[in-house]
Formats: sequence, structure tokens, C-alpha cells
Amino acid sequence: MGNIKCGAAIGDITPLENEFYGLEALQRRKIGGVIDPIHVRVISVYDGLERILFICFELDKAPYPDEYKKEIKVLFEVNIDNIFFLAAHVHSMPVLGDRTTDGPNNIAGKPEEVVTCTHNYEKRVHDIVISTVSRAIATEQDAVVGFSVGESYINVDRKCNYTYKDEAGNVHNLLALGQNRNSDINHEVNIVRFDDLQGHPLAFIVNYPVHCTVLHGNSVIDGKLGISADIAGFVSSNVEKRYKNAVCIWTSGAAGDINPAMMCELTYPNPENGEPKQEIMEGDTTYLLRNIGSQHLEDVSNAITNTKCSATTLLIKNEVRLCLSEGKSGQYIVQLHMIRVNDKAILGVSGELFGSYQKEIENIIGTNNIIVINHDCSLQFDSGYIPDKATMSEAECWLPGIGNKSNIVVSNFYDSFIKTVSEMYQSLFSTE
Repeated sequence: MGNIKCGAAIGDITPLENEFYGLEALQRRKIGGVIDPIHVRVISVYDGLERILFICFELDKAPYPDEYKKEIKVLFEVNIDNIFFLAAHVHSMPVLGDRTTDGPNNIAGKPEEVVTCTHNYEKRVHDIVISTVSRAIATEQDAVVGFSVGESYINVDRKCNYTYKDEAGNVHNLLALGQNRNSDINHEVNIVRFDDLQGHPLAFIVNYPVHCTVLHGNSVIDGKLGISADIAGFVSSNVEKRYKNAVCIWTSGAAGDINPAMMCELTYPNPENGEPKQEIMEGDTTYLLRNIGSQHLEDVSNAITNTKCSATTLLIKNEVRLCLSEGKSGQYIVQLHMIRVNDKAILGVSGELFGSYQKEIENIIGTNNIIVINHDCSLQFDSGYIPDKATMSEAECWLPGIGNKSNIVVSNFYDSFIKTVSEMYQSLFSTE
């Protein structure tokens, strides 16, 4: 245990105008321009012996995690197991990184122009990331840390039950996308705050369970996708405006089945027969982000205000384990990355845990003193969505990422997950 030092930095990774023509977003959507800029943010925390790096991209997934972590280890002498390599899981973004098993997002099947432009953009992003890590470490100074929990009600369970008859008269009970407002989901906002010794904020980590998909599928710019950092960028950028010289990283909690309460992609019961009907709002839908983003910002700001920083010393311990279980076709792998920061545990997960796992984890360890972050090194392991038992028990399920393309066998994974998380927590918080 040693005195806390903290440094932080921001890098702008917004595509340049001459890069738009060759970049593609998810599902091969063409990009028309920028609604708001996108960033990579780095927070460096040092206790005199160990340094933790929180690196977070305003992208859907952080590119090339294994390669980046190895390079950062060599350049900055940081233990690989101390690097959180995160993405806020924003959907209205260019697609970067190795997507071999990701269908239409796999660059190998794209035109040469797209491949060349993407690789050139990735090289520029790489240089910005390394520079941002360097600046974060260089700005480390004596600090104090505090934790708090607030609430925000901008999220909704996206699993909906539909009962309808098809044309042949057969009755279907289907679980599909929608807005299940009766579901008891997690609304907690977790805050980690670092101040300098004069009480001025240096850095914040915000954690909240929701997909950053308010503007997913937008056609804001000439009928094409407008790049936006969505909820994550809206909150981070506005917090940074309120607290000059501070850096705010927004991270996604266990939100594999949780959407924003407002988004331009809609799914609802067809009034004619009750089956799921999907449509996408066209035109300028940025008001949706301003609305829901502003609500979330105020919730986050209130939680930040209520965060008292008092700890001047830091205890850092970490473990990284692979949670292994028998899948549909071979082994199913999820990386679990747990770091103890004083009395708080932070758990990074390489896939998209469904929301119920937050409660399961709290039951396992006997406390809610844990922050769960989805999308930690999610491109290093093909973990994908991690649904719960209740979801997989449904006879008919039309949820994204669940079905024949998914390798997970939830009943096998759950037992391995419970055992691994419990062992990791006990190891890090043992009194020995």
C-alpha cells in the first residue's frame, strides 16, 4: 500500500473528413460525417509499486487488445494484468480491429478501398492512443480517491414477451427486442473519483448498465450514418466541461440486455396482430440524445457531487482468469479481470453480461461493493453476449447474438462463472 498518484489524458480519434469515404460502421453502414467527436481516454493510477491503466475507447469494441497491451507493457513497464482495455460499446462508430467471426463486420470480406482506409485510420488511432497513455502517466500527481453510488432511470430491459398468431393461426410466445418497463433492472451509477490534494477533480470513472445506442441506425447526415459517441460521449464531454482539466471515462455495466429508454431504432407490438415490428426514425434524431443524455448527465453529476475523496493511500491487487466452459462447438471462453482498489473490486468482462449477472455476482461475494464493466478486451476473446438462464429457457427467442451463432451453453457457463468469480474475490480480499 502506498500514496496515490493519478494522471489522465484525452485523445481525439474522430475520423478526418478525407477518411469518411472508406470507413464503414456496424453492418457495413456508410458514414456521412460527424455529429460529435469521439475520443480515447486514459486514467493512470499508481501506488508506488503497481500502476493501473484504464484505457477506454468511444467505439463499440476496443481494437487489437492483445497487441496494444503487449506494446504498452514494453513502452511503459506496466503489468499487462493491470491494463483495462475498454470500449463504451457505442454503435454509431467506425468498425476497427480484427472481426474474423463477426460476419459483415469482418474486414476480410470488404472492398480494397475500405480495407486500405480502415488500416490507415487504425494506424493514426494507434499513435494517438500511445501518446495519450504517455501523457496520462506523465501527469500523475498526488491524489485522493473516493467511491459512491447514485441512480439513473434512463435504461430499460430490452427483452419483451410477444404473444401473437401467425397467418396459419399458430400462436407464438416470443421473446424479442422491445421495452419491458415492468422489469426490475439495475439503475445504479457507480462513481470512482480522484481529486488532487487541494480538492480539485483529476479524473472520474462512471459505470452504468446501458447500451450506447440512442443514435444506432441514424441517418442524420445526408441519409447516412452520423458518427456520435452517444450517451458515453455526451456525459464524459459535459462532465469535463464542468470540471476543467479533469478526465471522465464512461463505462458500460452489465447491460447485454439493457437499452436506453429512447433511441431511434424502435421495436414494438404490431397493432394488427401483436408480433414484433421494427422501424428506424429518419432525419435529425439528435434531439433524442440531447434529451436522454441530459437526464443521465444530471444523475451522474449528482453522484459525482456526493462522492467524497478521503483515501490518500492505495492498495492494488489483481487477478486475470479465463472462465472456461463446454460450449456448443468446443470450449467457450470469457476473460474475467478483477482488480482490488482499496475496498472496492472492479471486474472487467470480455463479453456482454446480461443485467441479472450483477445481482448474481453480488450474491456470490456477499456484498454490492463491486463494479462490473462489460467489453474489457472483448475482441481478444470471442465471448459475445452472455445471456442468463431465464432468457435461454424461452422456447422462442429472437434476441441479437443468441441462437445458432452463439457458442455459449449457459447452464455450463453459469457454474464455471460462479466458481471463478468467487475464487478471485476471495483471493484478492483475503485477510492473509
